[in-house]
Amino acid sequence: MQKNNFTWIPFYEEFANVLLRYQNNRQELISIIRTIFSKTNTLSLPTLERSNNIIDIDPFTVIGLFNKGITNKNRLELLSLIKDSFNLHSDIPRDFDGVPVLNNQKSTFYYFIGDRKDDDIQNLWDLFKIALEYKNNSTLDTETLFNKIFDKVRSQKGINWNITMGLFWIAPHIYINLDSKNRHAILQTHFISESLKSLIKSFGNNLPNSSNYLKLCRQLKTELENNNNEVNNFPSFSFYADNLASHSKTENSFISNPIKSKENKKTPLNQILYGPPGTGKTYNTVIKAMEIIKPELITKDENGNVINYNELKTEFDRLKEQGQIEFVTFHQSYSYEEFVEGIKPQILEWGEENSQDLKYIGKDGIFKKIAQEALYNELFTDSQQKDSLDFYKIIDKFKEEYPVGSTLNTQENKTFEIVNYTKSSIRIEPITKTRSTLSISYEPLEEMYKLNNQKKINTRRELEKAMNNRFRGLSSYYLPILKIFEKLTIDNEDSSNNKELKDKLIKEYYQKKLKTKLEEETQPHVLIIDEINRGNISKIFGELITLIEEDKRECLTVKLPYSQEDFTVPKNLYIIGTMNTSDRSIASIDIALRRRFKFVEMMPKTELVADFGCEFGKIFEKLNKKIKILLDRDHQIGHSYFIKTRYNDENKNNNIETLKEIWFSEIIPLLNEYFYCDWEKLNLVIPGFIKKINDIPA
Repeated sequence: MQKNNFTWIPFYEEFANVLLRYQNNRQELISIIRTIFSKTNTLSLPTLERSNNIIDIDPFTVIGLFNKGITNKNRLELLSLIKDSFNLHSDIPRDFDGVPVLNNQKSTFYYFIGDRKDDDIQNLWDLFKIALEYKNNSTLDTETLFNKIFDKVRSQKGINWNITMGLFWIAPHIYINLDSKNRHAILQTHFISESLKSLIKSFGNNLPNSSNYLKLCRQLKTELENNNNEVNNFPSFSFYADNLASHSKTENSFISNPIKSKENKKTPLNQILYGPPGTGKTYNTVIKAMEIIKPELITKDENGNVINYNELKTEFDRLKEQGQIEFVTFHQSYSYEEFVEGIKPQILEWGEENSQDLKYIGKDGIFKKIAQEALYNELFTDSQQKDSLDFYKIIDKFKEEYPVGSTLNTQENKTFEIVNYTKSSIRIEPITKTRSTLSISYEPLEEMYKLNNQKKINTRRELEKAMNNRFRGLSSYYLPILKIFEKLTIDNEDSSNNKELKDKLIKEYYQKKLKTKLEEETQPHVLIIDEINRGNISKIFGELITLIEEDKRECLTVKLPYSQEDFTVPKNLYIIGTMNTSDRSIASIDIALRRRFKFVEMMPKTELVADFGCEFGKIFEKLNKKIKILLDRDHQIGHSYFIKTRYNDENKNNNIETLKEIWFSEIIPLLNEYFYCDWEKLNLVIPGFIKKINDIPA
């Protein structure tokens, strides 16, 4: 391993100490961060809250702003601005070797407002503070307090192994980062003791409690210090783990086999996993998705079998939650309106008492949502998306001028108080208490904004008239917000100059976003369609069946029937389907999908079958040979019914009693379905089957 001075350490440690000063002055910290990003040439402030209405922030998230998937040039620019803004004395780092980074899609250590608890961010500050105290004075008292706060943070949403990464950033000689690369490096390295490896294994995929984490830190620190090579502390071990994971460098012969899977071949944009039931098709969609999005996380044994599925599934679930992966199951009644787009009625109960307005609104389906997410990925390109972006800037401006607790006056001199803001509405309550709390939806506001941008109105009076025509009885509740719209969208004296200035600002903004986007790797998105053969493909995909072809991606555009929007399928959207070959409907859709999907066959694997104390693997092979002769290879029995990891010695389930339960509750009914009560064939597959049937009392 190359020699390294780890020049980033002094800067990171000084910045951590300076950050602590803002524990009770977080609004100033937020203001400084906004100013820093406003000065950058190419970077925009990451999404730290819905609509970036940042009301609080933790120190680990602040440090994470320059420890994520950005170029070194951008990273150094940020650090230079941080150095000046916080008056740091340390030199700008010359290297970032061994520094772990966050995923770009998950840059905060907390969940957004509404999904986190009130004290989540404060707990992170408390941990930050005690972690620095423990670094400087590791007494019994500081350790006890560290344990208490760490375990409290450990239970919070958004916290997993990433918190050990944050601790490593602020004190890299005291706290070890336990991301997947470092954990696997510990398990694979010859100079790490077996007791330490056993401790890591005992954690599984779960972040350990504080006591075990500090125990690991102390023991690993001692073992590395006694090591006779350059890997003698946490930073050098982290750098070593990076090299080990990327296969670029290894230290002598520390490992005999690569521990990470890096796919060199091009992954098809459309693929279908097909095979008999129980061959792990749905199970493997998780692995396939991670091969596309995060291949570096995959660990395989010498036979090529994935051995860290639980870890992959955890990351899969996180990416699914944030919208980078979507999962849907097709069925006979599934439709275009659910998959692409449709309309739905919405009853509005605003305006005059006891009055109701019925409105039909567009509803995007799962395919349209993930396609747009993959295509734009926060980079808006068409006019409608620009309008949306500017609209939410106006809402943010309104929130700044009218925080929760502020009062609003309508044209009828009714006074309301802002109760709270949600993702899609403003909650207001009348001061007179004559009405119940109202919810002012953003949808009519956005419609109002689009009317203005489409030049159908030029004055506030015309705007109010348009509001009354479009949203009968509702406009009075929106009038206070018109003041904000006036400032930002209407210029009665010289609207042409206003439009020219606005267009100029938008152009500059998007050029900046585009430049940033081109410098960073496009994030792949994955749509998984389970049981793809059970749906009516023509009915579900409609005109989009052509757009998913690889050579049509981003080249061919269609106008959607409901929204009349132009739509294309992006090149970074991968579609993975599963298909059960025992389903008789496969023949009817094979032609429609064959030329657009690569078919990946998944057949039974005898080596994955448990023994059950009777060498069941041989029986399993003979059973499938008979089925292939009497039916076909597509109706074999899959290995997942008898898989080793499901029935192992530790759980004491690998026995003949368990096999009997599986055999009679799952296999016999499946075979009976295959042969449709053809007892003679069933008797050929399972000798003695007819005799057992005849022995059953009438």
